[in-house]
Amino acid sequence: MASLPPEPAIAPAEVDRRLADNPVDLAALLAKADWSMRAGDRRSAGALYAAAAGSPDAQHGPGSPDRQRAMQASGALQQAYIDHMLQTLAAAGHGQSDWHPRFQKALDIMTGQRARDPVQTAWPQMPGVFYYPDMPNVDFADLSDADWWNEVEQATEIIAAELDLVRDTEGTFAAYVHGQSGAAQNDYHGMLGNDDWSSHHLVENGAVQGDAPSATRDALARAPLCEIDGRTPSVLFSRLKPGAHIPPHTGMLNFRYICHLPIVVPGNGELRVGAARRAWERGRLMAFDDTVEHEAWNRSGEDRIVLIFDVWKPELEEVEKTQLRTLFGAVDSF
Repeated sequence: MASLPPEPAIAPAEVDRRLADNPVDLAALLAKADWSMRAGDRRSAGALYAAAAGSPDAQHGPGSPDRQRAMQASGALQQAYIDHMLQTLAAAGHGQSDWHPRFQKALDIMTGQRARDPVQTAWPQMPGVFYYPDMPNVDFADLSDADWWNEVEQATEIIAAELDLVRDTEGTFAAYVHGQSGAAQNDYHGMLGNDDWSSHHLVENGAVQGDAPSATRDALARAPLCEIDGRTPSVLFSRLKPGAHIPPHTGMLNFRYICHLPIVVPGNGELRVGAARRAWERGRLMAFDDTVEHEAWNRSGEDRIVLIFDVWKPELEEVEKTQLRTLFGAVDSF
């Protein structure tokens, strides 16, 4: 889109009210896209124009002016998005001829130029944000041969001491699934704002939280944390209250593993990943692919608390990590 759309006739508050009543209201979706575009949020605008173009709103047929404008705007923004990614990669020294074969395939899938290969397993990787192809499809991963693995396990008591300091401070744990201002909210099976599952972050979306030194962060110094500016890693204490159940769900990115170091383990709890189930054992690390459907239970009468952090999958080459970092930088700067 070469120029900004005119100011919508529907005010933002009215747009939100109408979409709360009818999420496929094409005119309201189109107005919300226009408001996003005028605010400079091209990523949100693109998603909203696409939603408007595909809306089953019966009041706007395939040839209606509003639907046609939504389709044109969606297509223009999609092309601008692709151009921006390619230009950013090239400017960073990652021309297409230098792309790793898996990275090339991932971009082709991302931009709709090819389909994902047929799934041959009952529990496939189903990332919510980005699919990276040709990664081994596993539930729990065995990373115990890595030097950092034993170092983290051996730091359990040090990490537990830091957790004790956190627990002694009122209000340090907040609901893990929380709302974002201005964004549509998914109730996530009743977990939105529910502190049955809560967390205290030491690192959140790649940003260190707080100014105080952290023995826990130091203990992870040699772990291959999945580092992408503004997105990963996250390092946090995760608390599951007595009797709580985290419903089945999948994560965002399938080129990393999620690690659990159990610290407070009252027993009678477990984590299911795909068809596999494991109980937490204090000081025994677990790594799993969270893009495979998983859920968790604490059937005891006490809190269960684990340290969570994310690491790159070991199959990735350094050039792939660099190209992925650059790609997400391009996505976030669009």
